[in-house]
Amino acid sequence: MNESANSNMYEVNAESVLAAYGDFVQGTPEATLLAVATAAPSEAARAAVGGSARQLGFNAGACAWLVPAANEVQLGPEEVGAITEGLDPLAVAVLDEGAAGLFGQAYRCELPLDAATRVKGRTVAAFRSFEAMLADADQKQKAWALLKKLRTA
Repeated sequence: MNESANSNMYEVNAESVLAAYGDFVQGTPEATLLAVATAAPSEAARAAVGGSARQLGFNAGACAWLVPAANEVQLGPEEVGAITEGLDPLAVAVLDEGAAGLFGQAYRCELPLDAATRVKGRTVAAFRSFEAMLADADQKQKAWALLKKLRTA
């Protein structure tokens, strides 16, 4: 049975967030993992997070990508919080220190870097620099270990 988004209140909320913040967030209403970065992630970072999401049991359209700066506009903590709550992901990967600061402000907490924590019922893995970790084999393994803490099943 194929249900439309109109019959699922969570997808309706997510659709409205995607429509309202389309310059800042990419994904589908079915996304269950949100990745947040201060700059557009490289293809390698996108592949690593997306591949990890599939291996960890997230759904096929698992990942939504939030970059809170576009076209010379910078989103504030309130908007980051509204986007997160509207998409309602199961988990969040915060890919760099700047994004961790902004996400922390949105939820009035301090995110420990290169560690996982819980924020408002969600597991959040916050990286100092996910991109830099991908460039080194040992650091890449540490990044994978941290991403595994986001596991849904």
